[in-house]
Amino acid sequence: MKNVYMFQPQYAVEIRKEDTYWLPYSVGCLWSYCSQFKDITDNFELKEFIFRREDPADILDRLDNPAVCVFSCYIWNERYNLHVAQLIKEKYPECIIEFGGPQGTKHLLKHDFIDTIIISEGEESFYDLLIKIKNNESIERLYTKERIEVLDFPSPYQSGLFDDIIQNNPNVMWAMTMETNRGCPHMCTYCDWGGMTYQKIKKFDLDRVKQDIEWAGNHNVGFIFNADANFGIFRDRDVEIAKMFRAAADKGNLE
Repeated sequence: MKNVYMFQPQYAVEIRKEDTYWLPYSVGCLWSYCSQFKDITDNFELKEFIFRREDPADILDRLDNPAVCVFSCYIWNERYNLHVAQLIKEKYPECIIEFGGPQGTKHLLKHDFIDTIIISEGEESFYDLLIKIKNNESIERLYTKERIEVLDFPSPYQSGLFDDIIQNNPNVMWAMTMETNRGCPHMCTYCDWGGMTYQKIKKFDLDRVKQDIEWAGNHNVGFIFNADANFGIFRDRDVEIAKMFRAAADKGNLE
């Protein structure tokens, strides 16, 4: 089995006077998508999500022969990710280092310790990357695969991917990112979707959305960030979703 580590590190943020960490939704989606396929689960094992900033030496000490290290890169963790990735490559030169996320753009190709970069939606590209690693094939330096046609892969929340994180950190309040759809018909330059100009909006199944919201209400989640580009664009559906949020908030910690 090839060991996979997924990084979406952050600082704690204060919400309602409590230290709060974001669950690593972006990298969770990659693994949740890939774990549908037996050729992945028979050959790769997800060892850990690194969701907070730690001393890089502590991370390196507990890595177990990593084959693939995945970094979801944002403006607030880019320099940290680059530092950790370089240290991993120095210690484990055969480990494949992959970067993605909003900061995962072509400018990172200048770093020779990064093996590949995934631009745009990453689920299918990440699957292709793992298959090539499994087959000992040459990997692409830059992945720019087209968007997923149907958003029917399992939710990382409902798949139990974050259960260990929550169980091992019982005193942490959690924040959560969720999507009810992907895409945007507009081209606003200030938005992450601006680079995906005039993209068709694709919807997650409404039952999946409902179960994600209910999951939040049962797992010490105090804050949900809706990552839709235009929540409210589907009036009747989005009003129904808003009522789901309200019902979950009434039952627990959720705001």
